[in-house]
Amino acid sequence: RERAGGRVRTGVRGRTGGRERTGVRGRAGGRGRTGGWERKGATLLTLDKDHVYRWKGEEVPGVTGVIGDLGFYPPYCGTGPRDMGLAIHKMVDLYNARELDEGATSLPLLPYLEGYKMFEADVQPEIVMSERAVYSPEREYAGTLDIVARVRDEMWLLDIKRTSGDPPPCTGMQLSAYDALASTLELKIGRRFALRLMPGKYKLIEYGDELPDFLAALRVWKRLKREGRLARKGEN
Repeated sequence: RERAGGRVRTGVRGRTGGRERTGVRGRAGGRGRTGGWERKGATLLTLDKDHVYRWKGEEVPGVTGVIGDLGFYPPYCGTGPRDMGLAIHKMVDLYNARELDEGATSLPLLPYLEGYKMFEADVQPEIVMSERAVYSPEREYAGTLDIVARVRDEMWLLDIKRTSGDPPPCTGMQLSAYDALASTLELKIGRRFALRLMPGKYKLIEYGDELPDFLAALRVWKRLKREGRLARKGEN
């Protein structure tokens, strides 16, 4: 294990996510953990194959789309890293629901699952939600909460990352935006972390409140969208 400034932890165990072609398969009849387990979002909110959120049929901005379109996110180099990230998210979601068929999971994903399993053994989270799409009618944006977990007496919000180095600086904005979405579900988040999964290990990086920065970015995004000057770079 390793600490940096008392804010970072490393360990081992991982999770994956993505489409079936990425080598992640689930089992029927799987069970989630205790603690109000939820994975499905509201039926009025949809997320299509192009990662566009719609509320009651109307397109709405998504957290990473806002951040990416305004240039805060570094661009993907090809589709490989993006597809791998989606596969890891899907794998972890299925694992948390006890629906993952590890024997049918693509071999390149399994070391990330080991990283997640070490995180699980070290932290012992009680999963409350996984991959939950949420919309804020008040602020008019949407996003997907990777993991909400109860750890001892606190509620943690975790965003899964698979980066070659530490997550980009905009991760604090991203987590704060998700925290605000969690509050619409009457969840009181105590701590926000990027959960960086690596082969055979993990790293937890904690972030503070950066919601004012995200709301400012959201206002700029909406104005550029109204004026037809928005260059779409990110994904919602």
